[in-house]
Amino acid sequence: MRLKNKVAIITGAASGMGAATAKVFANEGAKVIVTDIATQEAAALAEEIVAAGGEAGFLKLDVANEADWARAVGETNSVYGQIDILINNAGISGSHPDRLNIGIWDEQMNIYARGAFLGTQVVIPIMQRAGVRVVDTETGSDQPPGVPGELWVRGYSVMSRYYKKPDETVASLDQDGWFYAGDMGNGSTTAICVFWAVSKIC
Repeated sequence: MRLKNKVAIITGAASGMGAATAKVFANEGAKVIVTDIATQEAAALAEEIVAAGGEAGFLKLDVANEADWARAVGETNSVYGQIDILINNAGISGSHPDRLNIGIWDEQMNIYARGAFLGTQVVIPIMQRAGVRVVDTETGSDQPPGVPGELWVRGYSVMSRYYKKPDETVASLDQDGWFYAGDMGNGSTTAICVFWAVSKIC
């Protein structure tokens, strides 16, 4: 078990990639905190993980709410005395620019930008004791045009750190600075990739 006794907070974990990641992490020994605004689904997933022999808890978390983050991180740290992994997975379906209105734009920015910032900011003081491990997931319509369902990550430094193949990484960057990591297929496949990346630096 490569994540044995690691404590992981996963946002947007009630369904899809988040739920799949929670299950993979639990199977690998992590103590998983399932967070979401979809409380019934998230609580049911935590119960499912426990029933399968894993360790999991549920916390309601609106990632755009600073007080929610303070409470979720505070409660997790109070119970476990550590937080080793944060997966900023929460997200919503997007829209093409010609169909985007200011309401959808604000909602997306609150979740993707503000949410990831608030979560990362509040866990860093705790995670620095053992080393920061934060993963931001992006798939589907949030990818570069023409590659739905494929995982792309921007930045040479990030990919060289995860994959330890700087030469290959440079060769794999397109002209806009995106690294192509292959067809993710579905949430379960993405979860495996997220686990692989985290396990390399845990």
